[in-house]
Amino acid sequence: MNDLFEIVEDLDTIATFGSDSDTMDGIIEKWKERLEDAQYEAERQYEMFSGVAKILDKRYETYEMDDGA
Repeated sequence: MNDLFEIVEDLDTIATFGSDSDTMDGIIEKWKERLEDAQYEAERQYEMFSGVAKILDKRYETYEMDDGA
């Protein structure tokens, strides 16, 4: 939600100072850094989830083979 507020503030700043200002460069740089951070976090979560999924798959295979007979 805070990102939304920041985006609107940044758009207001661009509307005030124009896109040919140093302010615009700072805004672009800020959001590029945020993109890189978000991509890293998404990859980290994917790897973590993949590991959990593999563990659950192995547990399910073990449970499936042990039918209580």
